[in-house]
Amino acid sequence: MSIATTNAPTIQNSISRGATTRNLSGSLLGVIPCISEWRRRILYRRELERLLSTGPHLVRDMGLGIDEALHEVSKPFYIE
Repeated sequence: MSIATTNAPTIQNSISRGATTRNLSGSLLGVIPCISEWRRRILYRRELERLLSTGPHLVRDMGLGIDEALHEVSKPFYIE
């Protein structure tokens, strides 16, 4: 009888760990698109900043005003 009670918590713990691992992997998969979007914003804002320093007319050709471009460049990556 003591063997059965000794194994019961071990089985329960392994089941709990498995569920936690699945939840964690699901959560991490949800983070990947977010990080990908942040990276896209960083690259876009760097390129926009480069265009502003190269020639403001390039930014106007894109259909953005200088003030709009400066505002976009000043935003942190985590803000849309």
